[in-house]
Amino acid sequence: MHSGGAAPAGSSTGAGPGGALPQGDLAAAQAFVEPLVLGLNIERGWAWSMPGVDSAGSTEYWSYLKNTAGITHVRLFYPWRPSIAMGGGGPGNSPPDQGGFNRILDAADQAIKAGLKVFLDCTDVMGVEDFTGDNGVATEAHIGNCAAWTASRNLDPSMLAVGAVNEWAGGDDNTTYNDYRQHYHDVLRAKLPGYVLTTGPGDWKSRDWIYDASKAFAPFSDLRVIYEWHEYSTLDAGGWKDEEAKLAAWRAASGGRPTICGEAGAGYWDDTPNGKPLSKDPTSWPDLFKGMLPSIAADRPSIWAVTYGGEYRINKAGDDPHVMDGSNGSPDLLQMLLDDEAAMKTALGK
Repeated sequence: MHSGGAAPAGSSTGAGPGGALPQGDLAAAQAFVEPLVLGLNIERGWAWSMPGVDSAGSTEYWSYLKNTAGITHVRLFYPWRPSIAMGGGGPGNSPPDQGGFNRILDAADQAIKAGLKVFLDCTDVMGVEDFTGDNGVATEAHIGNCAAWTASRNLDPSMLAVGAVNEWAGGDDNTTYNDYRQHYHDVLRAKLPGYVLTTGPGDWKSRDWIYDASKAFAPFSDLRVIYEWHEYSTLDAGGWKDEEAKLAAWRAASGGRPTICGEAGAGYWDDTPNGKPLSKDPTSWPDLFKGMLPSIAADRPSIWAVTYGGEYRINKAGDDPHVMDGSNGSPDLLQMLLDDEAAMKTALGK
């Protein structure tokens, strides 16, 4: 197993807006998380095309997220897997070339220059079929390239955290993916020695697959790592506080390894609090997020999502990535973000 280790001189403690990271691996991972409050996912299509939102090299959109929407961080993932065409890659769903992958690195670069921290994953959802045979060869090549191409950009290590996989698909328990997680973590670490890396459990990064010992989740010996979980559960504030307590207990029992909520949906997709599916009913989200987000503030949640799609879309339209703001009869999700951020800051003592 690789250790995070002290980063190379001149690259370990980037002096950008995030400030220098501590040299110690665990301290670096903890320090990466500490200043964060509320994040936002930029889902497949927008993450892929975001450099086209503004003129090349512009930070305008990212500055809007930071200064108008109050966001402290964003999460991007490259929309590719070998077994299913996800919107990225080359002909025949081959791994992307450097020019294609540079588009998402350009987005990360612009976000960082605007003062947002970035969580970047090399791939989309990955299942066991993506790690064997020809698919496995393609995955190995792509994640190796992801590591090398990301390293070549010299992005500020205090502002960028990198993971191999957006979500690990279903399975009986984490033993389905533990070895794959370790291997591809090592691939990233070999090229990104000074960066904080991320990982997460199976079952689409379900939170209980971290803290439930029966699910056999294996933390890395490398301590320069953040542990990410995703959620789409409809719970009240008390229910979320109970879940946060379980995560806090795991962190304490795991030597202080930090966790983060990489995806926070308002609740379960098919619940119908207002008579229609929750995933398509943004008018119901403010009340649900009001109970959830301050309760899990310690995990610095990132809301799902700016998207081309129609489910859990927080942005105005598929062709407009700006957050719904009450105009044209939409719910005022922009004000929701600002209110939730203020409540989260209170919960965090900021």
